[in-house]
Amino acid sequence: IAFGHAMSVTAVQLATAMGVLANGGRLMRPVLMRRVTNSRGDVVQENLPQVRQEVVPRRTARLVADMLTGCGMCSLRNRRKH
Repeated sequence: IAFGHAMSVTAVQLATAMGVLANGGRLMRPVLMRRVTNSRGDVVQENLPQVRQEVVPRRTARLVADMLTGCGMCSLRNRRKH
């Protein structure tokens, strides 16, 4: 995904950044499998969400998330007018 001049990010990096905003500024440890069960359905391993670190203050994360939501809503309203 192109971003700016001569900079690019992968889809995983973009999802991680958006996840920080969605999680109140906290960077979470990625989890590929929530749980592993055996043939009887017993949980053998469970991967619960874990915070790696707080990278953005909660208030800032909420403000940016609200701004992004507002931009999306403006775009939808403008699209409906045409």
